[in-house]
Amino acid sequence: MIQQKSSIVPHPLRQIGGSVVLAIAYYGMAEISRHLASTPQNVTPVWPPDGIAAGAVLLFGSWIGYGVLLGSFLANFWAFRDPTSFLSLVISTLPVLGIAIGTTLGTLLGSFLLRKTTNFHHPLERVPDVFKFLILTGMVGPTINATVGVACLALSGKVPWPAYGTVWLTWWISNVSGIFIVTPILLSWGQFIQKNRHPIRQWLSLSSTSRTQQVGEELVFRDSLLSTGYRERNFFKICLKSASPLPNPHYPLSPEGASPSPIPITPYPQRGPHLPQSPGNLLKFWLIVEAVILMGLVILITKVAFGKGYHLEYMLIPTLIWSAFRLGQPGATLLTFIVAAIAVIATVNGKGGFVSEDLNQSLMQLQSFIGVITLTILVLTATIAERTQAETKLRLAFAELAKTNENLEVRVQERTEELNEKNTTLKQALQTLKRTQLQMIQSEKMSALGQMVAGVAHEINNPVNFIYGNLTHLSEYIQGLFRALQLYQQHYPNPPQTLHTELDKLELEFLQEDLTNILDSMKIGTERISTIVVSLRNFSRLDEAELKAVDIHEGIDSTLVILQHRLQETSDRPQIQLIKEYGQLPLIECNAGSLNQVFMNLLNNAVDGLEESNQGRSFPDILANPNTIWIKTRQIDNNQVKIIISDNGIGIPKEIRSKLFDPFFTTKSVGKGTGLGLFMSYQIVTQKHGGNLWCESTVGKGTKFVIEIPIKAQRIV
Repeated sequence: MIQQKSSIVPHPLRQIGGSVVLAIAYYGMAEISRHLASTPQNVTPVWPPDGIAAGAVLLFGSWIGYGVLLGSFLANFWAFRDPTSFLSLVISTLPVLGIAIGTTLGTLLGSFLLRKTTNFHHPLERVPDVFKFLILTGMVGPTINATVGVACLALSGKVPWPAYGTVWLTWWISNVSGIFIVTPILLSWGQFIQKNRHPIRQWLSLSSTSRTQQVGEELVFRDSLLSTGYRERNFFKICLKSASPLPNPHYPLSPEGASPSPIPITPYPQRGPHLPQSPGNLLKFWLIVEAVILMGLVILITKVAFGKGYHLEYMLIPTLIWSAFRLGQPGATLLTFIVAAIAVIATVNGKGGFVSEDLNQSLMQLQSFIGVITLTILVLTATIAERTQAETKLRLAFAELAKTNENLEVRVQERTEELNEKNTTLKQALQTLKRTQLQMIQSEKMSALGQMVAGVAHEINNPVNFIYGNLTHLSEYIQGLFRALQLYQQHYPNPPQTLHTELDKLELEFLQEDLTNILDSMKIGTERISTIVVSLRNFSRLDEAELKAVDIHEGIDSTLVILQHRLQETSDRPQIQLIKEYGQLPLIECNAGSLNQVFMNLLNNAVDGLEESNQGRSFPDILANPNTIWIKTRQIDNNQVKIIISDNGIGIPKEIRSKLFDPFFTTKSVGKGTGLGLFMSYQIVTQKHGGNLWCESTVGKGTKFVIEIPIKAQRIV
């Protein structure tokens, strides 16, 4: 189950090396078992090599079965070879090869069944998986080993067929015992090393490390011990105050031919001065003390039970249970192996309470003891692991719940903010929609008005031009008639009485003088009409492009011509004085028609303000302090001009000035204003021309509107 992140050795070579190492270990353990744990009748009650084989296949995968085959062949070759001749040596090799094949097949079958039924989980972390391991790997696999192995020995004549059942049972029990004793320790320590390679190296090291790294790795090591059954409550009290629990996932066994992915280990961060100074040192000390105490108890009990002949073998079970709770599954399986090894060695040497005259009875008692302690410890450690995992999952569930609640609060807050933003956006969209609607209405009105003005100007222009052009000819004709009449008077000084009477009625001299005046008045009137028509066309600007370089002064003058009737003297007031202070301005790129509309609105408002200021004042008072409108223009920089339209009216209060450019806001009476003039003027200046429009006013002194627009249009729609 241990996988290196990177290696310079190719994968096939690593597999070959692993198989060779397993074969050596298998053969070495076989030789040790024969020398230390064989009865005088050459019976080995426990066969640990099969435990090594099963553990290796479960840890590394089926590819290492070649090592099982080679190790089993070597272990049995030296036991059953016949060196009498080369032919006999070859023949004696055949059953050995069969035994090796049977051992390999049984080991692979047991491992395959266990993997499939446990979904590649570690088989010692759950109680059901423990029983699956004991049955499938510990009993079913050895069935193949014993069946094939004894059959090969019987076929070769080394075992008589009548003794097949007895030999098969002894073979099977020894394999089962070997798997029960050795395989759990390999699996538990393999998993422990896999999960804690870095922390265990630090834990065993005497070198000093940084405080944060040391505490973090010891916390990870703590959780790994908990996952195998270790429960140190004092350590909980010290460390859980400064660090949250780590998750304890299942660590799967390796699939066929593959190795498990390493799990990254992240140290806990340093939390502050309240972190214990060295909880790892306390943990190391107590682990060492407890391990020494447990080992001393095991030695004491085994010495009394197997050395003195007292039947105290089962007193070892409480000690093993203690190790399960305090040292976890790796420590418990290690002590179980030591106890089982001592029991086997003592029994085969005729010591202990399991020894009897009947060899089979002695072996049965010994193997029953091994089975009981193995089953007890594995079930107990699996139960502890399940409980620890359940506690870890519960802590993680509470942490996840707290995180979910926090995330929920954040999401609710974000959702509330999002709704507020959407409400604000919706309000802005509604305001924009209203403004757009108003702009469309006003634009449509101004478009219709402009078309009407342009049409009226066009229709008036033709007859006015006709009249104006014919007045010159008419004047010439009349002057010619008068000259002809004077010549007649000179050549015919004495006309008939009837003609003389008629000429007296005509008052020829008055007619001649008055007709000339009438023609001059008609000429002045047609010129006036022509000027108004030109002003109307300049004001509407319908025949020009959207943006065009124009003379701003021309637009202002055209607007003043249209408003001339409002500036003239009335019965209530004298004529409004108009003061124009035009600066030297270049042609301005703008929409002349809409900009003339702005001038019209501002000048109309100025006249309205002046008329409102005249209320309660007499004609002489107004004449003494006449109503005045100032129009000033000047260039303020290379791309900006300023137009100021001011008056000396009553002014606008401050609380009203902030609402001047709002749609539908007006201070005029019903029927005299819609509240759209200044709003549309502001939109035209700011949005259509990229300029600025604001108002400055002092109550009782007057009002000033300031327009700033760029010389070059910014193409703002």
